[in-house]
Amino acid sequence: MTRKIYLIAALLIFVVGVLITFLLLRRSERNYVNVLPEDARAVAEVDLTTLSEPGMTELIKSSLQCDTHMVERLGLSTERPAYLFATDEGRLGLVAAIQDMNLLNSELQAQGHAVESQRGLKWCHVDSWLVAFDRHRVLVMECDAVTNEVSLRKQMVEMMKSTKPASLLASLDSQAGNIRLAAQLDGSMLNIPNELVDKLLSLMLKEHPILQASVSLGEHAYSLSADLVQTPAEEGETGVRTSDVFHPIQGHLGETGPSCPLFWAGINISGEQLLQLMRKVPALRTMLISVNLFFDADMVIRSVNGDVSLAVTEGDDMQTQWLLTAQLSDTSFLCNVPSWERTLSLSSIFRFQVLQESDFLLVMPDNSSFYFGVRDDMLYVTPSATLALEACHQTVPADGFERNGANGRQFFVTADASRTLPILSSFLKTFARR
Repeated sequence: MTRKIYLIAALLIFVVGVLITFLLLRRSERNYVNVLPEDARAVAEVDLTTLSEPGMTELIKSSLQCDTHMVERLGLSTERPAYLFATDEGRLGLVAAIQDMNLLNSELQAQGHAVESQRGLKWCHVDSWLVAFDRHRVLVMECDAVTNEVSLRKQMVEMMKSTKPASLLASLDSQAGNIRLAAQLDGSMLNIPNELVDKLLSLMLKEHPILQASVSLGEHAYSLSADLVQTPAEEGETGVRTSDVFHPIQGHLGETGPSCPLFWAGINISGEQLLQLMRKVPALRTMLISVNLFFDADMVIRSVNGDVSLAVTEGDDMQTQWLLTAQLSDTSFLCNVPSWERTLSLSSIFRFQVLQESDFLLVMPDNSSFYFGVRDDMLYVTPSATLALEACHQTVPADGFERNGANGRQFFVTADASRTLPILSSFLKTFARR
């Protein structure tokens, strides 16, 4: 009897030991995510299980000049996501799980990169990047000519030992797509040469909202959806917040405009709050004052309340055209059309024409034309006479170009992959060669 008890106890100890070993191994594999800097300003998750899907394959081939099998040749795991990040200092990096360390080591050496061992890690320079890896994970960070490499190596060692997850990871959970992104935004991140746009965006980002975005790549089109998540307003806080201006898209304009545009973008805004925000930018305030001398711009902007869409397409002459459509809560500004006619008829700068009861043409000083008007409580604006005729009409988006993903998001863009992928690829090539 005693012998049986010993055998059972030994068997239990063996099973528990195997289980603990398995869990420890699994934990070390899973903890590659903890390598991400805890205070990362931006984190992007790339779903490597979708590398073989047409959209992802074409994007990688055209932008990075490599095939999707490169991930496997490097010994990286295609069953776990890879993560791109930006540190608080603005340094870019990548973290990924490793399936076979020997494959990674061999591939780097085969490409002529020397691999050394230091501080329990393998190290390698690849152009302006510093690579550190062990059996389970690889960390890559920017290391240019002005970088203090000793300090960077110390930082990377500490990151590889980290047990704390990046705070932005939780913001990825609500996203769905091939690529998911979370970023802490603030005005200091902007470096926009256009002072007007820079000032407007700085005002919008003064509350340091978190951008939550996702990209879904399909065979015919890809889409980007995003939200700005803000901390609740403090008691007594005044002024316009981004959440006052931008609201979740309701989907009312998903079936308007061209059925297969180059790209289609949607937002939902409060014109009243947007006007208040615009007036805080001196250049915009001056522009509004000037326009209001001829045209009730304030009244029109204030009337916009709901979904707004922008469709960009190519005309028969292969020239790019666009159509802006917006929901209106009030159309009383149409009562001022006779006043617009009188005022603009006295102007040598603009030419104004009433085409139909609620359809108008405005010719600018440079002879560029804008058609605009109201149909079914919707405002439309376009430089194209053809698109003006089609404005606000129900259309069914072509297969693969559905806009249902816009509903409930604050920002949404869908684009024709075959016609716009070269533009996206060009951007990624520039980014990859920094």
